[in-house]
Amino acid sequence: MAEEKTTLVSTFYSVAPFMPAAHAYSPTKMILIVDNLNDEVKENIEHIKKTFSNVAQIEVVKMDRGDIYADAKRTIELLDREHLSLIHISEPTRPY
Repeated sequence: MAEEKTTLVSTFYSVAPFMPAAHAYSPTKMILIVDNLNDEVKENIEHIKKTFSNVAQIEVVKMDRGDIYADAKRTIELLDREHLSLIHISEPTRPY
């Protein structure tokens, strides 16, 4: 029987709030949605890649927090292209 493939779609800025979801769901693919690619976020993404790249495909998607409609539409497009998706939303680093 083939292994069921799951995709974890998650907002991402830091390793700490992301790790419990990644471990709980054991996805075969992770889509990290970021709004800022500063040095800290880049370092956190590299940490995730080092930790999970042997067991899951990792994709980073940049979205602009200024347009909620466009972000929602793009997120729906991401979900539509994946077979089975799980959604994880981390608490924001600042108010939306």
